[in-house]
Amino acid sequence: VTAVSQATAVIPPTNTPTPAQNTYLPFVNDTAPTLTPIPTITPIPTPAFPTYTGQPLAREEMGIQIHIHREDMSAIFSHLQTLGIGWVKVQVSWKLYQPAPDQYADDRFGELDQLVHQANANGIAVLLSVSKAPEWSRPTTELDGPPTDFSLYTDFMQYLAARYQDNVAAYELWNEPNLQREWNGMPLSAADLVALLRAGAQGVRAAAPTAVLISAAPATTGINDGIVAIDDRQYLRQMVEAGITDVVDALGVHPYGWGNAPDNSVSAPDTAVPSHNNHPSFFFY
Repeated sequence: VTAVSQATAVIPPTNTPTPAQNTYLPFVNDTAPTLTPIPTITPIPTPAFPTYTGQPLAREEMGIQIHIHREDMSAIFSHLQTLGIGWVKVQVSWKLYQPAPDQYADDRFGELDQLVHQANANGIAVLLSVSKAPEWSRPTTELDGPPTDFSLYTDFMQYLAARYQDNVAAYELWNEPNLQREWNGMPLSAADLVALLRAGAQGVRAAAPTAVLISAAPATTGINDGIVAIDDRQYLRQMVEAGITDVVDALGVHPYGWGNAPDNSVSAPDTAVPSHNNHPSFFFY
């Protein structure tokens, strides 16, 4: 019997290589970088304004119009005192203050109350300009305009006058009625405006008889088509013919000359701005 012996080959294990060690060399900064110096900022000099050397302007004859909506009244009146003015004008958009026949907007009136109070505390007279009838009082609403029933203006003006009594010194009845965008819903008419203002004046006189009443100031237009606008001077003459002087204490005007320098005139349009230079209404003289 022959014995067969099977040999088993043994493979020696592979040696696990030793991980390479990182060698860190010290950083040698042979040459330090040169820092660029910060340039010196030359302050811009405060521009010099000419000093007024004439007679001091009478405080009670100077005023400014402001718009209020969630304003800081203390800051506003701080600025007004700095200006040294005696009047402040605020436009009261009727439609925002009476959104429904038997509803008054508390938030709007609350802010207006605060303004009137602050003005009186600071010795500044208040002028309220009241226009823009509510949508519920008008047949059309795409543009602002008067109410269909003018007696509604009587009621609202009486409400205002009763609310503020002697704390509001003056009221301007309506605004720029010679423009379609302020008198939409009926044809432009100075006679109709005087009728509306007569109704509004009745309301004020019933509650604050000593308040000064000012007629709506026509806008300077340069247009006289009778549809979009009526020339302000012509419209004002028509107001006088319709009896406006029997209704109010003063006539309102808007002598806009902002489009041209005070020493320019319509006779020299080449020195005027590119627009608003073709009609005397756009110049100071």
